[in-house]
Amino acid sequence: MTAIKNAIDTVVAADTLSVDYVETLLSVRLKKESDNGSFTFYAASGGRFAGLVVKAVDLRISDSDPANSMLVIELAQPGPDANEFARRFWTKPDYMPPSPHSRASSGYWSTRQGGNKISIGHPFDHDHINSVVIDRIADTPCPPEVCEPAPLPPLPKSS
Repeated sequence: MTAIKNAIDTVVAADTLSVDYVETLLSVRLKKESDNGSFTFYAASGGRFAGLVVKAVDLRISDSDPANSMLVIELAQPGPDANEFARRFWTKPDYMPPSPHSRASSGYWSTRQGGNKISIGHPFDHDHINSVVIDRIADTPCPPEVCEPAPLPPLPKSS
């Protein structure tokens, strides 16, 4: 469990989540999958994270600001208990349970550490870590014209 915490801290401390950095960290070869004009998407399979075998890796890097990036690591085998991990290492973890309407749904624990949102996921049917996400994509503020309701019209004057 401590190995995953230390590995997450290593990623969080990195200046950027570049292709070279992730390839070295996980011992994988990332392949460019697509570019939608906003983000470039890379993927790989295999590798190791915190001594655990990795099933798949997904790296998303902003085209306009490479500091905005997201790394998704899917483990090949279940890791330690997610609930125990979150409560042991994070002071105020948030929990999003899996949807009771979909067995394909995953639950996850998350916390913020600096400019990073860190999430550890677990499958519907057990609480062992099966994914780690390091999200450095900056929250986009909502424009007032979209997020704030229009003012109410004035009340009609009574005679």
